[in-house]
Amino acid sequence: MANGGYGVADAAAAAERAGSADSPFTEQRARGLLAAAGLPGLAADAELVALGENAVFSGQGLVAKVGRDPELLPRATRELRVAHWLAERGIPAVRAAEPEVRTAEGRPVTVWHRLPQPLTPAPP
Repeated sequence: MANGGYGVADAAAAAERAGSADSPFTEQRARGLLAAAGLPGLAADAELVALGENAVFSGQGLVAKVGRDPELLPRATRELRVAHWLAERGIPAVRAAEPEVRTAEGRPVTVWHRLPQPLTPAPP
């Protein structure tokens, strides 16, 4: 597994271990929040792509963003509104996989369709 042996059965336990609101924002904590937001499969199997203001996970053809802080909720909501607006107009952009922001302990969790790998590598 891409996440060091983290299994689906561990997702509920991870949600409980996610800790309090002032716990450090680590991969384990972000996985627990992802499971608590109702995405245990991604929490268990997705690859961590980035850990900063958001934890970004990739798996099952999706990308999930878990916000570090509840204050990121308005931004996540705005991102989904913009994505919906772009999609309605047929403008090429990353598409949201879900229309609404999920939350876990007040933190935003958004789910996006993963872009395909480029057919040709970008030049240096």
